[in-house]
Amino acid sequence: MTNYQIDYKKNLARNLKYYRELNDLKAYELGNLLHVSKSTISSWETGTRSPDINILVKISEIFNISLDEFCNTSNNCFFT
Repeated sequence: MTNYQIDYKKNLARNLKYYRELNDLKAYELGNLLHVSKSTISSWETGTRSPDINILVKISEIFNISLDEFCNTSNNCFFT
């Protein structure tokens, strides 16, 4: 894994938790909206796993922010 991939995962994990809490959502509530488990949300927020691009789009729609803003980068996001 490259440094860019590691930084991306850290930013994504931090941003997911930040925007979830900013929107007063519990992990299970966001999971319900995305049709995933609370433990999946937790794994994304700790950076052990990352959501795919389709889920990232849904997350940005739920939080009413652009995907670029959610990824918090002016460069291209790295999607696995």
